[in-house]
Amino acid sequence: MYFPLEKTTDDYWNKIVNTSLQGTYFMTRACLPVLSAGPVIVNVSSVAGLRADAGYAIYNAAKFGVIEFSKAMALELGPKGIRLNVVAPGSITTPIKDVEVARAKI
Repeated sequence: MYFPLEKTTDDYWNKIVNTSLQGTYFMTRACLPVLSAGPVIVNVSSVAGLRADAGYAIYNAAKFGVIEFSKAMALELGPKGIRLNVVAPGSITTPIKDVEVARAKI
């Protein structure tokens, strides 16, 4: 979502961070009581978590958080026999992407 920082709201921050980072945290934590040695947790981030782009600071921060959270959890859970990976797909064309492109042209 292309939003320069001065145009963002607390609600937007909460939506992005709660969905991406907090959602990953809650799902990972919820899995732990039922996992034993051998399983794999795969968290989903984005290439946006690997590099910054103007107008995407909040999204970049949330996705970077998912990547670093996943790395830390891999270190914590590895000794228990639980692997944790994170994938970071690139941009995918969706209807929301059309809105972003139109908004960027304004």
